[in-house]
Amino acid sequence: MKAKVRFRMGEFYLGLRDWERAQANFSEIYQTQKYTADAAFKDQARVKAMTARYDSFKDRGVVPKELKAVSLKSAPKAIPGDVAEWIKWLDEVAPTKKVDDEAFEKLIFEANRVIYSYGQVEIAYKRMLYFVGSRPNSKLTPPTCALLIDTLIESEAWVAVRTLTQKFLTMPNVAVGEYKTKLESLERDSHFKIIASYWKGQEYDKLLAAGQEHLKLYPNSSHRTDVLSYMGRSALEQKNTDLSLTYLKEIADKNPTHESAYVAFFIKGQEAEKKFEFVETFINYEKLLLAPANLSNIAAKDIPQFRKKTFLFGLNTADQNVYKQLGEGKHFCGNAKPNDLVIECDRLAAVQSLFNESDKRTGWDFVGIADRAPKESRAIWYASALVRGAKLPTPVIVRSIEEFTRTANSLDPMSQGIALFSLRRSIQKIVDAKIATVETESKIASQLEQLKGSLEKRVRDISRVESLASAMISIPDPETKVVVLGRLAKVFKTLATELTNLPPPRGLKPEEIEQLKLTLAQVIQPIEAKSDQIGMQAWEIASQVGVPSPYTPADKRENYAPLETAQNWDVLSSLVRGVSG
Repeated sequence: MKAKVRFRMGEFYLGLRDWERAQANFSEIYQTQKYTADAAFKDQARVKAMTARYDSFKDRGVVPKELKAVSLKSAPKAIPGDVAEWIKWLDEVAPTKKVDDEAFEKLIFEANRVIYSYGQVEIAYKRMLYFVGSRPNSKLTPPTCALLIDTLIESEAWVAVRTLTQKFLTMPNVAVGEYKTKLESLERDSHFKIIASYWKGQEYDKLLAAGQEHLKLYPNSSHRTDVLSYMGRSALEQKNTDLSLTYLKEIADKNPTHESAYVAFFIKGQEAEKKFEFVETFINYEKLLLAPANLSNIAAKDIPQFRKKTFLFGLNTADQNVYKQLGEGKHFCGNAKPNDLVIECDRLAAVQSLFNESDKRTGWDFVGIADRAPKESRAIWYASALVRGAKLPTPVIVRSIEEFTRTANSLDPMSQGIALFSLRRSIQKIVDAKIATVETESKIASQLEQLKGSLEKRVRDISRVESLASAMISIPDPETKVVVLGRLAKVFKTLATELTNLPPPRGLKPEEIEQLKLTLAQVIQPIEAKSDQIGMQAWEIASQVGVPSPYTPADKRENYAPLETAQNWDVLSSLVRGVSG
């Protein structure tokens, strides 16, 4: 009875917040022998005494109201003596207590928090682990788990974070509701942090293995892009470009503004460049030019050269969409074009003119532009003039060809290739037009009195075509040479055929007609030989470069030589004089 009175007195002083008297009354119950209370009642009084001491610490501010997680490596501070004594008291009693004693569990929980608050985090961490392991069903286990996890996060101990989250997810008392969702997220996040730590430590093999595991375990992970980024860059560090691109390509396709997407663009550009895939090269390099300065991985001093390189790849695509981007893009030839691209932009305008069929300017206009153009683009402007050159006078065409040939070496290889490609068709059109004019306007007359004059005119006109052809075959393009030589061989062949099939003039006797045929045959033979010589040269060039030849070779091969017009016409003139005289 007296023990219960003393107990009520202790509770009375608790109500008055007189912690010392409350503790004294509770302590007297279990410490002295004069009370005959049972063991359970004495144990209850002891817990009350411990609680009174705890409440006194709260009043003094020793017990933290809120506790922020810190690293395991935090600097420890000394715990006040009476607090340390109280903690020791709890530890001595703990082995005798049942694990479901909520009041005592509360005191152990708070003692751990006090130790933690004084920076003795490693000690508190071990005590909290023991608390969770020995009291898995306690109401205080979930907040203890939370502090354990947060401490490991602050310590960046990601392997331990993942290990504990996996353990806590198996505890029904802990993995409940929103906290279960948080633990599941932490498991994924900690696994990602482990991957990040491998990157920091340059442990690329471990990173690639962990990355594969992450993608398999968490296919919908919010860290997927970053994991792919780490994997791609790790493979790149190992000089495995193909593997790197395997991971980075997904980023480039789905998240093109991610920093690693620009690494992918660079690799894809390099691979396309090696394969001469100019459109793909341009597309990827342009993305690097448009990237924020801190993501492009291109040093400021290297940007002009890289921009020029990208521009030239774009120029070589012969793709109108790319040309439009080159012409309008502010980083290329748009309104605010960089100074380092002035010549390239002029070259672009020239290249575009080669393929712009809607451009109403004439060949004369482009000759004038070419005469004034910078040497680096002049050849393309002359090529553009020749594209429209079918109606230009032959001397102007010859001069344009000579200027093109003289300045073509100033072009970069890409632009030179484009210009030569465009000239193949335009040169063919020019020579065909000139030949058609000759054969239309210089027909051979069948009347005896007009025969000599018409033949002389035909040969003069063919000589001009031959001079034009001589200029054309100076263009450094084998296919153009083959086309021109083939057309020229055909001109002489046509002349020989017309002479062979020339109807006899009226009024001639049979013996005179026969004499005329014999004499014409003497003229036709060198003309046919001339055709064969030129055709043979076309065949030889075509054979060397693997293109179709317009000529089938004869058994006898001779080198190409200029047509000996005067000698041939002396023979023909004698014939005509003999017949008419």
